[in-house]
Amino acid sequence: MKLEQQFKLLLDEAPRYGVPTLVMQQAVIPALKQLAGQLGHANYYVVQTEVGDWIMTVLQHKEKPQLEKKVIYAFASREDAAKFSESNEQISQVVKVPVANLLFELFALERVDSIIFIDAPSNRKQGKEIPRPALQAMIQEGLKKLQPPRQVRSREIPPDIA
Repeated sequence: MKLEQQFKLLLDEAPRYGVPTLVMQQAVIPALKQLAGQLGHANYYVVQTEVGDWIMTVLQHKEKPQLEKKVIYAFASREDAAKFSESNEQISQVVKVPVANLLFELFALERVDSIIFIDAPSNRKQGKEIPRPALQAMIQEGLKKLQPPRQVRSREIPPDIA
């Protein structure tokens, strides 16, 4: 599915997710479009458990192992996702997901820190990481534009000031 179709579908389904259409149009969709424009594909393959949860990978910092983040890998090819699935201990399956849905889900999934999009075949070390806080900040910026400007109260000068 092409990107514009993906965004239209998200917009149409927004009320089902409890998101007002205006918020989707003015804040969420523009942020998702900007990020999707940085990626190489309209659809990616993710690995999910047999009950439909996306497989998360916990990455640890090399020098500070106490620092870790939870990521989801999104692969440009089914084959790469299948190889990743084989290396996982859980029973899993590979599913094709529109990039707009991946980014929208990232916004909502509090337990995930990032999605790493792998565009280069067979090379998990080269990917584009989209951190959830960055996406949330972009959406917050869009939401600020929806708020009416604050009215500045003029300070009234008391008549007996002199």
